[in-house]
Amino acid sequence: MKPIVFLTLVFFAGHSLASSVILVDGTDWGFQFEPTSDQTRTNGSTTGEFQFEAITKSGFIVSGFVELAKGKGTSAETCRAHYWGLSSKNPAIVKDSVVVASKGGEFEVVSYVVTGSEGRQQLVQINANYYGFRDGKCIDVHISQAFPDNVKPDYSNMLSFAKSFGYTKAK
Repeated sequence: MKPIVFLTLVFFAGHSLASSVILVDGTDWGFQFEPTSDQTRTNGSTTGEFQFEAITKSGFIVSGFVELAKGKGTSAETCRAHYWGLSSKNPAIVKDSVVVASKGGEFEVVSYVVTGSEGRQQLVQINANYYGFRDGKCIDVHISQAFPDNVKPDYSNMLSFAKSFGYTKAK
């Protein structure tokens, strides 16, 4: 009986009714993901660019950038190549932690770990970037959560996000 309960919970983990929805200004689409955000800020512009940030009570941060693709790419793969080429220069990234986790779909995903400090506290930050292309725009959605370096990182928010993230249509 226990394996059936576990499999049922795993199935429904990616199918929760509670989720965050961010609609991109000037379009009929946006993004949907879990966990549900506690606080969300968006910022659109008349030039077709859009930014958002969502924060959960557990300290999980999602930030997204939707920019005109001119010179940046024409697919999820080429947008990833452009943006990851810039991001990968960050010296705080633990180089052997970088994994291109998904290729060839709606989103190209790169996961990695960053180390740093806040005051005297040493931190380990788990990260993933979801790169996409839609309607002539490159998309870079960054998710992260920081943990003190003496605490084992909890990947549950990252897994919930990965199972739930995708495009959604405006109603």
